[in-house]
Amino acid sequence: MSGLAGLIGGAKRLRPPIVTLLTDFGLKDPYVAEMKAVILSICPEAWIVDVSHMVKKFDVRMGAFILAQAAPYFPAGTVHVAVVDPGVGTERRPIIVEAKRSFYVGPDNGVLMLSAKREGILHIYEIKNRKYMLQKISRTFHGRDVFSPVAAHLALGVPPSLFGPEVSDPVVPEFAEARVSGRNVLGEVVHVDDFGNLVTNISLENLLEVGIEEGGSLRVEIGGRKLDLRLCTAYGEAAPGEILTLIGGTGFLEVSVNMGNASQTLGCGVGEPVRIRKGWVVIAVSRTRKIRIIVDERERPSHVPDILRTFNVMVEYRVLEVGDYIVSQYAVERKEVRDFVRSLYSGRIFDQIQRLSEAYERPILIVEGDILPLLGRKIKPQAFWGAITALAFGYGLHTFFTPDEFQTANFIYALAKRRVDAKPLRPLVRKKPRISDLKKMQILQVSSLPGVGPKISERLLRRFGTVRRVFTASTLHGEGAGKSQGGENREVLRCTLSAAQEDTSTTAPQRFFITR
Repeated sequence: MSGLAGLIGGAKRLRPPIVTLLTDFGLKDPYVAEMKAVILSICPEAWIVDVSHMVKKFDVRMGAFILAQAAPYFPAGTVHVAVVDPGVGTERRPIIVEAKRSFYVGPDNGVLMLSAKREGILHIYEIKNRKYMLQKISRTFHGRDVFSPVAAHLALGVPPSLFGPEVSDPVVPEFAEARVSGRNVLGEVVHVDDFGNLVTNISLENLLEVGIEEGGSLRVEIGGRKLDLRLCTAYGEAAPGEILTLIGGTGFLEVSVNMGNASQTLGCGVGEPVRIRKGWVVIAVSRTRKIRIIVDERERPSHVPDILRTFNVMVEYRVLEVGDYIVSQYAVERKEVRDFVRSLYSGRIFDQIQRLSEAYERPILIVEGDILPLLGRKIKPQAFWGAITALAFGYGLHTFFTPDEFQTANFIYALAKRRVDAKPLRPLVRKKPRISDLKKMQILQVSSLPGVGPKISERLLRRFGTVRRVFTASTLHGEGAGKSQGGENREVLRCTLSAAQEDTSTTAPQRFFITR
């Protein structure tokens, strides 16, 4: 007797052998109890520890991660049984992995490999010796009939070589270990915890191979984005809502958002490829002008502000009278597609956009979601596009369509980046001006005339003396205004509201109300 089997035999004199169980069986059915019953009937002194039985059904990757997270903390000589086995009853092999500190028993589908490779594999054996199985073997319950009795005999000190021939070609899935390629570490997300942290299969040792140490900078490519981040030692080293990386309690690299949810923010989940390389641009990024976007408080529940923060954007929440996002001189109203359609039916969208266009010279509407399934089924295409054109030509509105929150954030960022690259401007929140200066008030009144700006307004006031005389002049020609301007002004002052409505009915922005 040698190796781990000898260690277990010697350990029995000091403490009972330990067998751990990990399955996707859940807790409702008696399957776990049946496995324990088999183990105890063969090795009554065994201590049985439940790692987890709540692994997502058939999720080999999740089972492998949980096992790898728990196994290092068990004493040497522990026998780990993992049964996440969608291929049970097929040609897949039952195996024993003898690692440097532990035995692993389970199907040859990769569920054992993340932990075993991390520990260091010595030998792998196929389980073929019927002597160490139950007499009657079910095609669908190898956890009870094969793996449990094998684990019990290992716990008794039976050498693993007696269970069957050695295996040289085990199934090793890509998630079982990260790979270093040149200056890059290639891995993937293997788990998303309840906080939304994206746990990868990349270890600190992998990062050290490419020159990345804790406290250093690194570039993370994930979910189609390139993020220049720092390898922190604690979540609190980042500001709330800021994205970061660190080696978590699992011993693997995590991509996280401090006091946030990285999975939702980045739109990534289990299986997402991750590429890491040493970063050189974090300092340069911190010295560049940070984009500032003002966001309405009602947008907090959406993920758009959180996604904007991952682009190094400074998000400032305020209660806005109109608009959802203020980007320099632009005001952006965001509507989910169904809300947009409902507002077209009710006509509410026209009131909102009118207020937006009155407050901002450059109003923008983002319609988020897939509009195509609704066209022709819920709304008439001609009426829909008629409403869009009415908003465009009647209110100067630019309408853009995005498929989801992530692309909405990309659009807003591109808009803000364009303004910063062109000419940095602070976000302008419009408020109704308070005018106490009489001269300014007079200029503002005259400037309300068509074709008259502040400079022409001041010249007209110098020529005519008062606002009343400007408005009632027969002609304003000669000071920069049109020849017919004075007559039009008198007509505006003379005409009643009802007559004005009849006269301008063909020029006012037309409202389209969508009918089914």
